Amino acid sequence: MNSEPLLIGAALATVYLVLGILYESYVHPVTILSTLPSAGVGALLALMLTHTDLSIIAMIGIILLIGIVKKNAILMIDFALAAERNEGKSSRDSIYEACNAALPSHPDDHVVGLNYKRPSTPVAGYRQSVLTALQQVEDNLAALTVLATEADKVQDTIQSADRALNISTAQYKAGTTSYLTVITSQATLLSSQSSAVRLLSRRLTASVLLVEALGGDAISTVVTG
Repeated sequence: MNSEPLLIGAALATVYLVLGILYESYVHPVTILSTLPSAGVGALLALMLTHTDLSIIAMIGIILLIGIVKKNAILMIDFALAAERNEGKSSRDSIYEACNAALPSHPDDHVVGLNYKRPSTPVAGYRQSVLTALQQVEDNLAALTVLATEADKVQDTIQSADRALNISTAQYKAGTTSYLTVITSQATLLSSQSSAVRLLSRRLTASVLLVEALGGDAISTVVTG
């Protein structure tokens, strides 16, 4: 039995419960979660249009996109709730103002028919945190891509060195070469394996930094109403 649908369902249920407790509402979590399908479908369509395989890097990118979309949805809900409480605006006007505050459509922060204040310091900090996280994610994704290519080349080198060692050992047993050839082949294989270990360490380090950028301190700003 495939357990992936159950895991996805459990994750969504957990997120819904956490958001429900946070906002003390049954509706607001649904509003936030409703933004996730469009993000996932859009990412998959982009992969299809660019003929890109659904690799590990692509999956990490989709997770990043979904996380950013969800965080922005939470930010706009916070804006809307604050406007409803403090200014007595309707739900439609509040979410409209929240959208404009998140992405102003005019350099002077004015929209036809609606005047609103510039984003507060927490929101500015959140925006800078998101930009910093995006840069870190982009850097680490690029590093992982390069390291993965290097790892494939090193793996090919290891396989070649292993075949060369087997040939040298067979020739030595047949008496057609000296043991020095075997030692040289062993040294070549050991050097290739050492390179593979160093590359693995660099890939693990880049993966840790990527995970930190996706959900760690880089986007840890809490926006309060």
